[in-house]
Amino acid sequence: MTDEKAGAQEAQPVLYERDGSVGVLTLNRPDALNALTVGMLETMGEILDGIETDPDTRALVLIGAGEKAFCVGADLKSRGKEHEPGLIHDPLGLLVRSVFGRLEKLHVPVIVAIRGYALGGGLELALAGDLRVAAEGARLGFPEAKVGSLPGAGGTQR
Repeated sequence: MTDEKAGAQEAQPVLYERDGSVGVLTLNRPDALNALTVGMLETMGEILDGIETDPDTRALVLIGAGEKAFCVGADLKSRGKEHEPGLIHDPLGLLVRSVFGRLEKLHVPVIVAIRGYALGGGLELALAGDLRVAAEGARLGFPEAKVGSLPGAGGTQR
C-alpha cells in the first residue's frame, strides 16, 4: 500500500471493503479508541444501505482498527460540538439507535470481532451483531452504571 493510500484510509473514520462475499466494516479511529461520531454513524448507515441491496454480500464482519479498542462508545469530545443547544433530540442518540437496530435486523449474519475495549455504546454495537468473537484480553463493560446511568442503545435488552 502506498503512503498516499494509507494516509487516505487513516483519514476515513469508517472503511468498507468486500472480500468475496464477505463485507468488512472497520471503525477507523484507533487514536480515539474508535469512539463513534455522527459522521461515522451516517457513513455506517450508507454502508448498510448498500449491503441491504447487494445480493452478493453473504456476511458482514465488523472490526475496530488498532490494538487498544474495538469501540468505546460515543466520542464525548465531539458530541458537544455536534449537539446544538436547545435541541430536543440528540442526533448521535437517534443515529445510534437507528444504525444499531439496522445491524440487528440485517439479512446477513453480522460477526463482530472484539479486540481491546468494547465499552458503553461500543459494547452495545457489538451486541447488535449476531456473533461476537473476543480476543484474549478483551475488556467488555457498561461504565455508565458507575455514574447512575443506563445503556441507552439496547444494551440491557440485547
